[in-house]
Amino acid sequence: MRLLAESDIAFLEGVSPDLHKQLRNALEWSPLAATVVDGAPVSLCYTGALTETLWDISIHTLEAYRGRGFAVPCIAYMVGHMRERKKEPMWSAFASNRASLRLAAKLGFVEVDRMAVFLPPGSADLRTTQSINRETAQWPSLVKLGAD
Repeated sequence: MRLLAESDIAFLEGVSPDLHKQLRNALEWSPLAATVVDGAPVSLCYTGALTETLWDISIHTLEAYRGRGFAVPCIAYMVGHMRERKKEPMWSAFASNRASLRLAAKLGFVEVDRMAVFLPPGSADLRTTQSINRETAQWPSLVKLGAD
């Protein structure tokens, strides 16, 4: 595990141009932690949102490395890093994103609230890419309780 710099992102293989852009943007205001395998980052964790006391976990594992346990140590590393800065983690995910919810539960997060997601007219319809119907178009917000 280690923190990455922008120069590390330039050499990421197997990621979309959109993810490259997202990671470059995240580095402007967030640390970026990575699980590294054979010298290459395979799982990346950064802040999706940041407040005075909380940060929202964003995690991305390259498709070829998913389901192999690389996200857990990456998230744990970033949680420790952010706690040194007096920031506690929170987790949000679409209700249909079962993999994300299982990962959150594995790390000790519990659901504490839900929020509705509203999309402006003409925007990309996330429900089609996330397989969410109108009744379940909510994000469970999860907050980890206690210390590691």
